[in-house]
Amino acid sequence: MIARPVHLLIALAPILSAYSSITPVMAEDKPCTCGVEAALNQFLAGAGNGGPNVHERFWAEELIYTSSSGERFGKAEIMAGFEPSDESTDTDPEPVPVYSAADVQIRFENELALLTFTLIAETPGESGSSIQRYYNSGVLKNSAAKDESPHWQALLWQATRIPEPAADTAPPYEQQ
Repeated sequence: MIARPVHLLIALAPILSAYSSITPVMAEDKPCTCGVEAALNQFLAGAGNGGPNVHERFWAEELIYTSSSGERFGKAEIMAGFEPSDESTDTDPEPVPVYSAADVQIRFENELALLTFTLIAETPGESGSSIQRYYNSGVLKNSAAKDESPHWQALLWQATRIPEPAADTAPPYEQQ
């Protein structure tokens, strides 16, 4: 009777050896999308207030921005828009839009975050709010040092205005 378990172990040895050399397949260590989404939300919350700090933090120095009007520019041009001008004596400032994001999608390619979302710009007015929507996409890099918390900055940005839908059709972002 003792010989039987030994023979069984000897017979099973190659199979057990093969199983012991198999390493469990783990999910790839991917960066958390929460840091990228938090950077986006923080940027959108401050972007309409007109202050340069949120823009300074979000846009990378080597930014290439293509606007919805087809203009291409960099961070320097964005930051120059915050410098006071002689024409800035307007006593009745225009309403400030409130920005938010919908349909946010984030994926990673190597060290870069690829971001797409629908930007919603709601501007208050005397006769109610006006809402503009834009398809936005960006490529972000983590500018933080290895031992620091992530600091996501946009290297490349594209904004495309979504046309107003015809009165008898649903907007393209609401079609299923």
